Amino acid sequence: LVTGPVGIGKSHLLGGTYGHAGKVYSDLKILPCLLAKDFRGEFSRLAIEKNRSLWDRFNEKYFGSDMVFMDDIQRLVGAIRTMAQLKDIIDSILFRKGAFIMLTSQPSLNDLEKMFMASVDKNSKDVLVKVKTVEELISRLRAFLTVEIKPPDFGLKVAILLKKAQEEPMPFVLDIA
Repeated sequence: LVTGPVGIGKSHLLGGTYGHAGKVYSDLKILPCLLAKDFRGEFSRLAIEKNRSLWDRFNEKYFGSDMVFMDDIQRLVGAIRTMAQLKDIIDSILFRKGAFIMLTSQPSLNDLEKMFMASVDKNSKDVLVKVKTVEELISRLRAFLTVEIKPPDFGLKVAILLKKAQEEPMPFVLDIA
């Protein structure tokens, strides 16, 4: 689970890891990178349509994958059934040899948990089931290796610029850095 603020490069890291995995693990079924909002939309459409063959394809696509890459899971806030589905997919994939799941989130895991819990309608008749779903998903995510990417400090930014200047044939004035 990679967390960090907007614009820090989480999606690029996700895409790069996906591209590398496709080259190194060509024998595995790797699901293309997807946005959590697209997963949510796909799942919601299926829940409405109730078409058995579409459900079978959905299940094969997600539960049959060896590697899943999903961006911006904070977009699942308020979608309790979609969170439950993601939890089930995580459970299915994690126990297979060679399986890999990479997710990104803007908020930290603690903040994500607060957002997910705050989205549960406390007046709902099945509030306990919804809270349990969120708790179970967060518990799965806590088992992940979590990496928080922070913006580089000024010194690192300058070092990156200097390295780039050495690699690229372009005029570069140190005082500008």
